[in-house]
Amino acid sequence: MKLNELEKTVLIQYMENLGIPLESVDILEEIELESRDFSGVGFLSILKKPLTIKVGKAITGGDVGVILNSSMDTGYLFFVRNGYLSSIEGYNYESEPWPKEISKMEVYKIKYGQTNESCQEKTRGLPFQRFWDKLKSVLRGWL
Repeated sequence: MKLNELEKTVLIQYMENLGIPLESVDILEEIELESRDFSGVGFLSILKKPLTIKVGKAITGGDVGVILNSSMDTGYLFFVRNGYLSSIEGYNYESEPWPKEISKMEVYKIKYGQTNESCQEKTRGLPFQRFWDKLKSVLRGWL
């Protein structure tokens, strides 16, 4: 199974945010997924073979946001094993049903510490940084 257009888009933005621009989008065509599971409000895609570009940390928010179909604001977690990307998780901020079809994607970089709603300062009423810190502390023992 290959990456879909959304996975490719968020991966390119994630790498650019890390300062590691993908020199060729062709590398994305080589990536195969072991699985893609939908939760109803998001998805988890596990790479069969990790991306061969070293990215660093064990888990990162990646600073990637995408507005799907002009209405659903989504965020992405990027899981890294031994320095290499191993999976991508997509979620939405309102726990709405994930769209069956995506006709439009508006990608943006999440900027932490700003109060502008379009920068996703808040998630379900929590300040985003506090939400992110809680999530990392919960997952710390699992990774």
